[in-house]
Amino acid sequence: MAIPLAYIARNLWTRRLTTTLTAGGLALVVFVFATVLMLDAGLKKTLVSTGEHDNVVVIRKGAETEVQSAIDRNQASIMEMHPSVAIGADGRPLASKEEVVLISLVKISSNKPSNVVIRGVSPTGLGLRPQVKLVAGRMFKAGSSEIIVGSSVAKGFSGTQIGEHFVFRDSGHRYHLGARIHELSSRGLDQREVRSIAGPHLAAFNREHRHTTHLSELIGPEIVYIDKLESHDNVRMASRIGLRAPVHSTAAGKVLVADLPAAELAGVLASVSFAPATANTITDADAFHAELGRVRAQGWGHDREENERSVNCIAAPVRDASGRAVAAVSVSVPNIVLTDERLLELLPSLLAVTERVSRECGWRPIIDSSRGRPA
Repeated sequence: MAIPLAYIARNLWTRRLTTTLTAGGLALVVFVFATVLMLDAGLKKTLVSTGEHDNVVVIRKGAETEVQSAIDRNQASIMEMHPSVAIGADGRPLASKEEVVLISLVKISSNKPSNVVIRGVSPTGLGLRPQVKLVAGRMFKAGSSEIIVGSSVAKGFSGTQIGEHFVFRDSGHRYHLGARIHELSSRGLDQREVRSIAGPHLAAFNREHRHTTHLSELIGPEIVYIDKLESHDNVRMASRIGLRAPVHSTAAGKVLVADLPAAELAGVLASVSFAPATANTITDADAFHAELGRVRAQGWGHDREENERSVNCIAAPVRDASGRAVAAVSVSVPNIVLTDERLLELLPSLLAVTERVSRECGWRPIIDSSRGRPA
């Protein structure tokens, strides 16, 4: 038997509050579901419209964002050489290997910290983003501790205005301070700090010149490689991080011992055997002292196939706030890739890199007023 419509209507009216709440609940569920669908469609349309059909972002499998992804240099180099990657006018792949990290900055509105994404980009990376336009200030210098920020970040966070500085903490929970603060510190820099400070500068130098780059420190009569960036060609050096080499046959070794006080230098050289690594190795103490004199005078060291056959190297010192050489940056190139004469053409860039790193370590040059340049 069919239920009369009048009975249904009377029943709904009798239970009108329950009926209204039920209908409202169903409508709300439908509204929320429709809103989510619209939001999803809008996000997809926005992401597609703001992207570029010929650019892709490569992240590790399983990672949902760039911040979660981790791709090492060798893997990035393999992807860079993929045949699908376009080649630029200079003959190099149009690929930008970038580091993306989260840092914490203080919001102006709430005075509370909030995460901000910071990205390290190369000149190629900027070329792949023609939509990026500067509205104030200037572009950052490659290899420097400078950043450009979006207008929303500049308006919303402290320390992000033109010419301002901020402090951030890295994954090792070490705070990176401006050079002015380093100047006020009387403590020495340890190996990890020097490597951390030098890292971005070495990476920029290596990207630009594409040759094997080392960061070394002095341990007794030897140097130890504390960082290494591989060359971008198919020739690989036998060196590795943690490997030691004698001071008398390496450009970095010459640079580091040339800076030692006389008494300390005598103690180090007393432990040097002056064993020949190649036919060009300096094996005489007097000849090595003469070589150190040249290093002091010119401000950089030179290894002319003295540590490895057919490999030349130049090196320059990294100094701390006291002016002491705490590390050396070197670039090594086999003869088949670059002649020694052409290697010397990289000296201005190498000296510029070590000066930038030294300044971030707190060093300030003493200006010779008679010559108008650092003494």
